[in-house]
Amino acid sequence: AIEGSTAAGAATPVLSWVALSGCAVLLRDDKTEDLARMFRLFKRIPAGLPPVADIFKKHVEKEGVTLVKQAEDAAGAKKDPGAKDKAAAAASTEQVFVRSVIQLHDKYLQYVIDCFSNDSLFHRALKEAFEVFCNKGVAGSTSAELLATFCDKLLQKGSSEKLSDEEVE
Repeated sequence: AIEGSTAAGAATPVLSWVALSGCAVLLRDDKTEDLARMFRLFKRIPAGLPPVADIFKKHVEKEGVTLVKQAEDAAGAKKDPGAKDKAAAAASTEQVFVRSVIQLHDKYLQYVIDCFSNDSLFHRALKEAFEVFCNKGVAGSTSAELLATFCDKLLQKGSSEKLSDEEVE
């Protein structure tokens, strides 16, 4: 009975509520159980999921842009003329950035799987959010170049990093 009345005319105020609700706060505070409940609730409403997916996308994008800014700031600080071994410092900054991006993706992919029932709308939102900040330059390089360098160093024989096969995947 509630679904029928909500689906009819009351859906618009409810969708407005989601935009003003604590969805972003739930994401910020890692409230996965509450996000899963919100997903199940809004899945029942026609056109109920796109606003939630949009909030998810904006949240992930904001976190990614923050990572890019932190990497830029760190790279700028390492370009200080008094810094020792600038190349090693820059490589370290780039590795930290790539690891952070991978961790961010793993975290929010788990959200898509656990909280949003692997819904394709949320997979698309995650992909689009990553496209925004992964296409930005970081310390004079593209994210793709940094990722390629990171993988190359990781897979080189004699690499200082020892990873299991699972971690390499």
